[in-house]
Amino acid sequence: MDNAIGLRIYAKQDSACVWRIFPDSGLIMELTGRNVHVLNVVGSEIWELVDGTRDVNAIAREIEQRFEVDFERACTDVAAFLSELHSKGLCIETKAVAEG
Repeated sequence: MDNAIGLRIYAKQDSACVWRIFPDSGLIMELTGRNVHVLNVVGSEIWELVDGTRDVNAIAREIEQRFEVDFERACTDVAAFLSELHSKGLCIETKAVAEG
């Protein structure tokens, strides 16, 4: 995956990470402790949706509804956020997995 994540790309949380979501923020850390990422409210919501069953479009639709933002803006922001997480080794590109 390059830094330009497509809207049909599926991503999931890297199993080499631990995280904690708080009421107004969140924290993701690689098990090695090498990368730590602090999340705001929107980032926390996105992180919880990054489970391999939703593509960028689907995550953006959820963000659009939860935060009453324009869909195009949500797509741009979700793709950029996932690119950043991917570059830090916190999420991985995957094919869609069956919900289970």
